[in-house]
Amino acid sequence: MVFTQAPGETDAPSPEAEALFKEARRRERRRRIVWAAAVVVLLGTVGSVVYFVIGNGAGSAGPTGSNPPPRPALSGTNPPHYQVVATVLQAPGQPAELCGSVAISLPPQCGGPAITNWDWGAVQGSTTVGGVTWGTYRLVGTYTHGRFTLTHPATPATYPPSTPVRTTPGCPEPPGGWPTANVTFEQYQRFTAAAQSPADFAGMWTTQQGPVADPGRDVYTVAYTGNIATHQADLRSIWPGPLCVVQRPRSMAQLRAVEQALMADPDGLQLLSVSVDQVNDILSVEAVLALPSDQQRLDHRFGAGIVRLTSQLQPLP
Repeated sequence: MVFTQAPGETDAPSPEAEALFKEARRRERRRRIVWAAAVVVLLGTVGSVVYFVIGNGAGSAGPTGSNPPPRPALSGTNPPHYQVVATVLQAPGQPAELCGSVAISLPPQCGGPAITNWDWGAVQGSTTVGGVTWGTYRLVGTYTHGRFTLTHPATPATYPPSTPVRTTPGCPEPPGGWPTANVTFEQYQRFTAAAQSPADFAGMWTTQQGPVADPGRDVYTVAYTGNIATHQADLRSIWPGPLCVVQRPRSMAQLRAVEQALMADPDGLQLLSVSVDQVNDILSVEAVLALPSDQQRLDHRFGAGIVRLTSQLQPLP
């Protein structure tokens, strides 16, 4: 891909741009546990497809029973103020966006709410490539009608350092430690296909035992909603390596159904990402702004503990 350089553009990405790409890669590695494709790969960790989406729902009727608290009004004469460290990006002919997720590319791409009063001339630390300008800033402002408005000057910032995520097996380590085995790629393919084929399959993840991935040493945890003794016997007939089979309350099919329902009707939330967290047997959802009442409405709609909602914007102390 060739990028043309417009007047005033830098010849090479700035240190801020390089830091952005490094942070995006770190975040990608951190989330791969719960975002990776729902097919096991030999040197990867099993997870889920993650969807990035910006949208507003019309609301959900939800199940019958007591109604959850309504969402507080976010507009008016004195709307609440929020803060966030985020990438701001503006493509030619488009408003500046407060990025919720950043694609690793040059120039980067992102999705998020428009910023109504952004001015690149009032900030430092931006980079422009191919007509796209971006930078990472601490923002303080209001969020109304799906748009963000600055109430304080934006200041250059960096993302907080990410913490590597390491999964643990769903079973205690057996006496003498986890067994090891010499396995072939064909065995691995048969094992992963068989593990995910039952209708009550509820998730699968890998716990790496050494400095590099080794299917004969790494522990594979497979979850089901049904009889785990039967599933363990079936898998053990195929797979001689370390294996842990656990029972979970929700199947992958059930979580996928919740995922699709929330994607179709976000219940008034401006979604940033939706993914099945196979390790914790939940649906992990990030929204531009998530209030306690939003979590309560999702609990009412889908059941308590099924959806874990997090917010990009945080209240200003």
